[in-house]
Amino acid sequence: MITIQTQLEKIRKLEKLGEMEKHERLRAARQKAGYRSAAAAADALGMSHSTYQAHENSNRNFDAEDAARYARRFKVTTDWLLYGGEMPQDGSDEYSPDEQFDHVDLADTPFDDIERFKTAYREAKRLEKAKIGGRGDRLSFARLVWAIYDELGGPS
Repeated sequence: MITIQTQLEKIRKLEKLGEMEKHERLRAARQKAGYRSAAAAADALGMSHSTYQAHENSNRNFDAEDAARYARRFKVTTDWLLYGGEMPQDGSDEYSPDEQFDHVDLADTPFDDIERFKTAYREAKRLEKAKIGGRGDRLSFARLVWAIYDELGGPS
């Protein structure tokens, strides 16, 4: 019998070798999240078994929207599912409110009021979480931040 821990060890070995494909990352995320089968994951996601299994078996590609949905359910990042890298350990690429801007140089942004930008960013995160349950695609999020910033009195 293969345990989840054994599966995670195999996944980490593959990651170190840089061999994981997108569909393999999807399977790894599902297993890490504790779903024993693709069918169980499909049920939890409210989608057809055949569609999910086709994504996991690489018979059908999945897009950023699908990846965001899977990432929320399996507690990994959309970026990791789509592009690889190191598997997120806690399923979160979020920062606490105090540190979320510490890793970014905001001086060269198109935003003339950094505090207004931070307010817009936090509001966009809140809305995104309320509407879709977590992180969506980055382009939509950036548009949302800009729209909120604009509403708060940003550049016209």
